Amino acid sequence: LADARQLGILSVGVALAEAIWLIPRSTALIQYVALVNATDQRGQNYAAMRGSRLTLLATAGAVLVLAAVPAGWLAAIFGPEFGAARVVILALAPGIFVNGAAMQASSYFSGTARYGVNNRAALLGLAVTVPAALLLVPRLGMVGAALGMSASYTVSAGYLLGYYRRATGVTWVDLLPGAADLQWVLGGIIGMKNERAS
Repeated sequence: LADARQLGILSVGVALAEAIWLIPRSTALIQYVALVNATDQRGQNYAAMRGSRLTLLATAGAVLVLAAVPAGWLAAIFGPEFGAARVVILALAPGIFVNGAAMQASSYFSGTARYGVNNRAALLGLAVTVPAALLLVPRLGMVGAALGMSASYTVSAGYLLGYYRRATGVTWVDLLPGAADLQWVLGGIIGMKNERAS
């Protein structure tokens, strides 16, 4: 639906943006282990909530940093024609962020053996991807493809997070990081520094 040049630039933008998912994928693996080994539902929910909030915070930071990278830097690293990948990154950023948050929910459903929820979310994402590509790529090229991907990630993540909220009995606010989470992170950092000093 687009030319080879746009496809190449899109692939660079997607690779850079999706590299952020290293953060939520790593924490989702830790959460999966915690969920599988938890002896009660309360323990499962506690592990899931803290992991989700901290991952949301770290993913948001990473997305903001990547979105702030100037086009000139991308051109310097990948070649002059790839400075245009910045618009792809900006179009992908909302979907990358929300899907990163949803990876925790996906891990929760895997850890509690509810695989159907993840499968339905993936099918919803696919149902958005195909028409979005057909409508947006001919009009907007690589930016249209990135917007379609972002829409797909958002719909899939919305389903996962909505189901996750109902399954765990929490509110939307409970999914957002707060002062207690920041204190927990700072306490861990200070504790590591004290261990190294002693």
